[in-house]
Amino acid sequence: MSVQKCTGIFIWEFFVCGGHAEDTAAGRNISGAETGEDEEIKRILITGAGSYIGTSFEKWLSRPQFAGMYQVDTVDMRGDGWREKDFHGYDTMFHVAGIAHADIGRVTDGQKKRYYAVNCDLMVETAKKAKEAGVGQFIYMSSIIV
Repeated sequence: MSVQKCTGIFIWEFFVCGGHAEDTAAGRNISGAETGEDEEIKRILITGAGSYIGTSFEKWLSRPQFAGMYQVDTVDMRGDGWREKDFHGYDTMFHVAGIAHADIGRVTDGQKKRYYAVNCDLMVETAKKAKEAGVGQFIYMSSIIV
């Protein structure tokens, strides 16, 4: 499993098409939709239930052209309940749980500690759990601050 650190909407196009960056950037159809290939439904787990990016991505995947291609589940990463979630069977995890818009230069040491615990430590723990469960792809959306 590789951990990809990325930002921006381009990852949505790349991720949904499941191909290579040059194929997506060139606008090629790499999903197999027009070829009649019978593909399995891809299972995606979005961490950060209720997050702006997570809900936007889930809504984007619900568009008609993706009907029957993806099963999307979400998990709330607040508290310890997520640790009970079984990650087995997911093809991809889209990790968008985190604290955004923090000005590290203007926060207390306690706030910095919480920021790094959520945006760094939680991501590492989540990625390790995903790897142990056999998740094939882990996508980490982060801010430029991390």
